[in-house]
Amino acid sequence: MLDGRIYGVMPWEVKMKVPLKVIAFFKEFEFLNDFIRPEETTDVRVKIVDVELLDRVPEKEKIILLNSVGKEIARVGRPGFIKNPNFLWRNPFTWFRKYSDGERVREAIERVLEPDRLRWVLMLNAINGDGIFSPAGFMGWDVTVYRSPKQSSLKARIDELIELEREQFNKD
Repeated sequence: MLDGRIYGVMPWEVKMKVPLKVIAFFKEFEFLNDFIRPEETTDVRVKIVDVELLDRVPEKEKIILLNSVGKEIARVGRPGFIKNPNFLWRNPFTWFRKYSDGERVREAIERVLEPDRLRWVLMLNAINGDGIFSPAGFMGWDVTVYRSPKQSSLKARIDELIELEREQFNKD
């Protein structure tokens, strides 16, 4: 070991010690093991769904909608180029990709066929040491689990937040 680096071993092969908080978090939310390993987790949080989350468009993070047992129902689309759905070989104007602005979390929840089944929103945010996503710069994931209040669905929470915003708007 020279200069704090382990030569002959890639940075992602170095085993990190898992904090007790992360171990407890993964025991509480066992479905997280389907998406991420505890060794790759740097920070964990639980929050209640709020307006800021519903208006968020994912940039670097992954946002996944989950049901009550932690199975993936949908992912929130990121901004970027997508394949033209009207692509035809004989028409060169359809050869170019279209740019998508992405979607808000609220829009992703609305496109789910049965929004009453939604219970959790999982947000995985990659932490990079050098600011560039590369295996050498990858430090871990910040995991945030957004939940609805006890004994209610995300759809009910959204309706509640809309009503609170309407009351706030009428108050001003």
